[in-house]
Amino acid sequence: MAKGTINVDIKKVQTVNVLELREPVYMGQRVSSFKVQFLDKNNNWKELHKGTTIGYKRLIRFSAITAQSLKL
Repeated sequence: MAKGTINVDIKKVQTVNVLELREPVYMGQRVSSFKVQFLDKNNNWKELHKGTTIGYKRLIRFSAITAQSLKL
């Protein structure tokens, strides 16, 4: 099983409450589990969501957070 990390720098602090994830379903299911973290104001990574499959499109809704960086 391959593992990887995607870091997203939003360039400025934003308040968000939904994240959209997609995977290329024409290649088959590639993601079997994942977690999303955000960098808080104290520079600590906090877990935002854990999930299994993503599929064509998955919307993850959560309580609003303020962050500049996300990690999948």
